Amino acid sequence: LAATAHLDGWRGVLGRAILPQTWQETHVGPGPYLLAMPDVSEVTASAGGAVSVEPTALGPIVTLADPVEGVTLSYTCGLPAAQL
Repeated sequence: LAATAHLDGWRGVLGRAILPQTWQETHVGPGPYLLAMPDVSEVTASAGGAVSVEPTALGPIVTLADPVEGVTLSYTCGLPAAQL
């Protein structure tokens, strides 16, 4: 348990989720939005509508089909099974 805590999450030394986890971030201005965690498999927005995710060197970038001023993003992330 201590080893997992040392490695896992944005505070862990890996800076990523080892096992599938759901994270939530609130952004105030209009997008696009840079997510804090990589290896994203699903994203939903409080504003509803279509959401696209583009992996980049900085991390996943989320764009909403209908931009809004502020949104809460819920996303699932975790290492793919092949990397465990």
